[in-house]
Amino acid sequence: MKKTLYLHIGAHRTGTTYLQTCLHRNRDALAGHGIDTVSDLSLWGQGHHNVAFSYLQWALRDAGLTREQYLERFRTRLKESALGSIIISSEFFELFDDAAVERLRADLGGFGKVVVYGVRNQPQYLESYYRESFKQGLTESFESWMKERVAAGLGDFHAIAHRWVAGLGADAVRIVVYENLLRENLNIFEYFAHRILLVPERQALDLPAERIINGSADRRLLWLLREMNRRHGRPENHVAGIGAQYLRLRRRLERIYDASPSLAAGSESARIIDAAAARSIAAQFEASNARLLAEFGSAICNPTSDGTLFPAPALVLADTDAGIESGRLETSVLLDLLFRALAEDEEGFEPGAAPDDSPRQPRR
Repeated sequence: MKKTLYLHIGAHRTGTTYLQTCLHRNRDALAGHGIDTVSDLSLWGQGHHNVAFSYLQWALRDAGLTREQYLERFRTRLKESALGSIIISSEFFELFDDAAVERLRADLGGFGKVVVYGVRNQPQYLESYYRESFKQGLTESFESWMKERVAAGLGDFHAIAHRWVAGLGADAVRIVVYENLLRENLNIFEYFAHRILLVPERQALDLPAERIINGSADRRLLWLLREMNRRHGRPENHVAGIGAQYLRLRRRLERIYDASPSLAAGSESARIIDAAAARSIAAQFEASNARLLAEFGSAICNPTSDGTLFPAPALVLADTDAGIESGRLETSVLLDLLFRALAEDEEGFEPGAAPDDSPRQPRR
């Protein structure tokens, strides 16, 4: 029997962590319908990121194997699967170039291949991606980061989909529009399970209490993280980190703000980022979306009622730097509060009154 491999390639910031968490939670139920989630190769019970890292020739995380050893384990795992369908998911597949796609294609001979790609309105996609990057040590402004990434092809959904379908020799492609799921209040995993993997509607699914996992940070936390990144390098060198450490930081920061409302940070106003560049970038996105519709229109699972992907990309791109320079003193005060909070036992910490306006040296 020819097995079918469903390859979910992202995009980043389209509910991927939630989807991957649900795949892991429902691995037994899905196996009952002939679908292998390969959860034993997922990273932290989420995506198959080390698979993607191996083909990208990046360093692996928590694997204890070399890249070649890991790939051999992956090849063997696919070959030995007793189920008819296999799902592999990582948003890092979105970052593959032609050479990485070819490396993967060479290992998938004999499999039927379905590429699944989630897309969203590009300005919102880029800003959410930018916010996520603070947890990895980012210090750049949104403007410089966005221009560099767009020039490298990020947000060109047509080019990415075309690369995968053509390079992999996929039998089918499924494109899911993130905003349209949210607009219709559809659960991302339930939609994926029933519409993509064809799990019967009668199958009960185990869903997390929260629909958002690894959501974007708010601006107060972004400002704080960027300042910490500038002072201390990557997050693992100070207190932010990723995963549980990041969530711990958020809880602490929320308690600080609850105790000191006067520290509520800055403006939510947006500004034009180089208006001419914004118009040029928006035009690039519109052209990419038109090509995606022309080539893959029949593969779009949930288009809008008028047959489009989503509204045209906005010309005004929100700038998450707004107020950070004028808020420098406030950020220093927040750092002092944060470091004092983290120095105490979590249950025993009781934030004091808001400090005065004098700059302070954060405790280490």
